[in-house]
Amino acid sequence: MESKDYLAIKALYTDKTGKLNYDLFNKDLIKFAHTSSRVRAMIANKESVEDIRTYIVGMKLRHLLGNKNLTDEEALAICAELDNEYNKNIFKALNEDIRQKLNANKKGKARRK
Repeated sequence: MESKDYLAIKALYTDKTGKLNYDLFNKDLIKFAHTSSRVRAMIANKESVEDIRTYIVGMKLRHLLGNKNLTDEEALAICAELDNEYNKNIFKALNEDIRQKLNANKKGKARRK
């Protein structure tokens, strides 16, 4: 069953041909991640890719939908629906960006020792 939140996100990121624009979706998530002090703290604390991604997706979808009560689980469920419909790894670019930041953080700390 498609929720109104799912349909709203789908409408925001669907291009003129009716396909989900994964690049734009990931670009928006990555842009948010780059500006978030909480994400920087999570990276500094070496939190998992999954935990960081969940935070980013939850916060971004709450903001886009204007729904402060949207849970992380609901936000991830919306993305899972999009992923199922379009058969792609919806978070591929975001996951790569998070891994790069975590690896850069490890390298930066190793140099300081």
